[in-house]
Amino acid sequence: MPIISSHSVLPAARIARALSGGIALPVPVDRPGAKSLDSKLPLLGGQALGDRLRTELATTQRTRKTRSAPPAAASHPTAPHQYQDHAHTDNAAATARLSLFFLDMIRADGLPPERQARELQALTKRLPLLSQSHQADGFKLILALTNKLPADQQAPVLSALAPRLRTLPTSARRSGFTALATSITRLPLAGRTVALPALARALAASGRDAGIFHTLQAQTQTLDINAQERALPGLIRHIGVLPKEKRKAAFDAIAVQVQTLPPHQQRNLLRGLAGKIGKLPVEQQAQATTRLQQLAEKMLRT
Repeated sequence: MPIISSHSVLPAARIARALSGGIALPVPVDRPGAKSLDSKLPLLGGQALGDRLRTELATTQRTRKTRSAPPAAASHPTAPHQYQDHAHTDNAAATARLSLFFLDMIRADGLPPERQARELQALTKRLPLLSQSHQADGFKLILALTNKLPADQQAPVLSALAPRLRTLPTSARRSGFTALATSITRLPLAGRTVALPALARALAASGRDAGIFHTLQAQTQTLDINAQERALPGLIRHIGVLPKEKRKAAFDAIAVQVQTLPPHQQRNLLRGLAGKIGKLPVEQQAQATTRLQQLAEKMLRT
């Protein structure tokens, strides 16, 4: 399986093992007549290869800045500048970033679990630096490697992946959300307490499926009251995204759950629900308003 480019020096066998299901890695296409950065690299490994890739990237970025500087004023017309085509430079920089991203992921694969979890969590922050066409592959690979970690090391990485869903290509967000949700629901309670609130904040990536909303809402009920307080705002924000005929049921489900929390935790959640009344069908708004008034009165008497 080609990794990064036809001249790649990255160990394909280790990537294949990491994927364990065959996630296809991106293959940047070189411009005709131009050499990819990978073809310039000697057959190095480990730290030496990482250092060389970083040097290539830094050189490319400095060159791009130099080439984009305005030419000095001249008293006579000059020939076209030999570096007017910036597209190749940008492509080279993107290729270097991609190579370095996957190289660092391969190197993390051999680390002890606790350190590997930290490295994968750091790699999630670099996903938006990749082109959209490559972010989905990077997301899948980080998730695959995270699923191989001990259960008690997975929650921080899964939580860090959740906000990256919104930068994925639109066509990949729903499947990415589903895969991430599956991994989170397999965690023990302590891990779900950490990761479910992050997943709730990323609920917009799931689309308009009310079934996903209610499944996630039911799962948040298994959390402690502090984790529920962190998770519910994401669910409340999503009410207005659901099909109009499904919104009242979602509104009522959250209202019931809010009542189980201490009064000091109810206030902001009730305020958030009040802001969604206008998203309900007109004929249901009066009933929802009355219900929130009753909840507020009960809270104030407690």
